Amino acid sequence: MKEWFEKWFSNKLYLDIYRNRDDGEARTFINLIQRNSGLKPGDKILDVCCGPGRHSIEFARRGYSVHGIDISAYLIKKAIQSLETEKEKIPDVCFEIADMRNFNYNNSFDAVVNIFSSFGYFENDIENFIVFDNIRLSLKKHGILVFDFLNESYLRKNLVPLSKSKVKGITVIQKRRIYGGFVFKHIYIDKIKREPDFTERIRLYDNNKLTGKIQEHGFKIFGLYGDYYGNKFLKNKSERIVIFAEKK
Repeated sequence: MKEWFEKWFSNKLYLDIYRNRDDGEARTFINLIQRNSGLKPGDKILDVCCGPGRHSIEFARRGYSVHGIDISAYLIKKAIQSLETEKEKIPDVCFEIADMRNFNYNNSFDAVVNIFSSFGYFENDIENFIVFDNIRLSLKKHGILVFDFLNESYLRKNLVPLSKSKVKGITVIQKRRIYGGFVFKHIYIDKIKREPDFTERIRLYDNNKLTGKIQEHGFKIFGLYGDYYGNKFLKNKSERIVIFAEKK
């Protein structure tokens, strides 16, 4: 039986629904990273859960050496296709199918990024937080972690239970709920049925839990933001929590 993310991330509708997460947003976030990380062109960046490669390719455009990993063969294929359609050749970026629960690049990278709430997919804390161990093992001494996650406090106050939209002529209905420490998004095509066509499920962690666990796993936090523009993180007002941390 496939996990929800293996099924959902391998469907082309996934990218259509999140088409608002575009290259412009990627540039804004990478501007923030460049302003606050001290990274230099030529530095090596690992993009964990790179999806279709928007951030990886933009990093490479700016002169970084980039390696993107994702568990979805479909999304890795789309990332490679995006790279191939670039007008100018970008030599220093590659993509690999890999599970974020199981990687170790042995102190190879100057920075690791984990973007767009690509975290909390698994049932238990051990599986979720082992990702921070894998990141630490893959970073050079004093390497940088950039971690981007939804803000639980904001989400609980602003959850939209039901929305309906047209995506390339297809009716998409999304039902959202918080239950058992997870936020669920049930996705229905054309109409609401007994069982959803697809489901997203993310374990919720508040800002104190996240910052505490990142520090427990061998990092020192030096930046905390509430969006991709670099505004201050506010527990009840920020949609996201963006954490900058250095490997000890």
